[in-house]
Amino acid sequence: MLAPNQAYLFLGKSHEEALAHLVYAVLEGEGFISLTGKRGVGKTTICQTFIDRQDENTEVAYIYKPELSPEKLLKKINSAFSIRDDTDDIKELIDSLNSFLIQMRAAGKKVVLFLDDAQNLKTDVLEQVRLLSNLETTRDKLLQIILVGEPELADMLDSHALRQIGQRVSVSYNISPLTYEETCAYIYHRMSIASQGTRVLFDTSTLKHIYRFSNGIPRMINVECDRSLLIAYNLKRSGVTEEIARTAILGLSNVSDFKKFGVLKRHWAILTIIGCCLLLFTLSIAFFHQGVEERSVIKQEGFEQAATRSQRPSKLVPTPLRASQKVEMQRIKTPKLQNNDQVPTNSPVKLAPKPDLEKSFLLTVKMTYSVQVGAYRIKSNAIKRIELLKEKGYPGRILSVTDSAGEILYTVRIGDFPSHESARQYAAEFSAKEKMKTAVRPYGKL
Repeated sequence: MLAPNQAYLFLGKSHEEALAHLVYAVLEGEGFISLTGKRGVGKTTICQTFIDRQDENTEVAYIYKPELSPEKLLKKINSAFSIRDDTDDIKELIDSLNSFLIQMRAAGKKVVLFLDDAQNLKTDVLEQVRLLSNLETTRDKLLQIILVGEPELADMLDSHALRQIGQRVSVSYNISPLTYEETCAYIYHRMSIASQGTRVLFDTSTLKHIYRFSNGIPRMINVECDRSLLIAYNLKRSGVTEEIARTAILGLSNVSDFKKFGVLKRHWAILTIIGCCLLLFTLSIAFFHQGVEERSVIKQEGFEQAATRSQRPSKLVPTPLRASQKVEMQRIKTPKLQNNDQVPTNSPVKLAPKPDLEKSFLLTVKMTYSVQVGAYRIKSNAIKRIELLKEKGYPGRILSVTDSAGEILYTVRIGDFPSHESARQYAAEFSAKEKMKTAVRPYGKL
């Protein structure tokens, strides 16, 4: 779902604060309010949420893209309030608006005007907006004006040329993008609402790729997830993997207009569709060959038997993953980033109801790392450790490897993983819970 929809409303910490600023400013009768944020961060959604929560005692007009002359802007404002707009005379338009505002005040109603994309307003139009703020009684402003725009709006209001307007802005707030944790919660929230039947899940590396691509901008998160889900559907996959996310990002990054959150031109759209089709075809071929390779080794025995039959025990080959087996990846949750990720993780968030993540995402993949919980010269000691692990509910195995001195070590392994990061996270959780030392080792090696 790419279009704004109140049914999918998710409020991060910054969005909650922005909404609270609007409520406070209107309640207190402030004249000028400014709300800024990057394109796609959710400014319009916050404003629409505020409007939907107003009762009959508040009259609201929302003007989109007010790149107009002063008289055209006044006509558009009057039209939004359903008052006289059939003249080009500025004085008559203002008189009609003033009369309407006085009637609303006499009826005990507030009147609020939103001007979206206000950073595009010309100087003469902004001056006319400033004059509208002069419509007041001896105690209150008759019209409350909320300027909504991108960060350059704040720079405009701070400039010397527009100081008369800037000085009248009593409440201002800049909406920040979602944090990494909020991004994960945002995706879970939207998927929990939109999913029908089996829920599609995103693995850890996918969430990181989506965050880095979007920089926490909700609109770009929606676009990336939508493209990833489309690719996963075409590949008949039950979840979105890192490879799928990269494919989607590659298709989006090739379009320069998209980086500016602009509208796609026709020829760019055609090229993007062709590129995505080619990438989908390449991925399909890759997954097909992977399946053929896995089926070709289904009759091979375990690693220890293969090592015994081998004439060169120093070059051991890991037991291939059987085609009939599926590897359960770690349960989806908000993953922790490394220090070099440089992502803030301490901002609280108002989480929507999280989806049921009891069922982990299953995917047949090649294992490259395993978690080692012991290495012994005597095999019986390794067997004892295996028995202890089984009592705790961990299925373990013994892997015999030859060290540099040519001696055999009996290593105890639990869990096989497709990447070093996933193995490291599992090892850290296991060590913290069971108080056992662990080490991440390449699959089938010391």
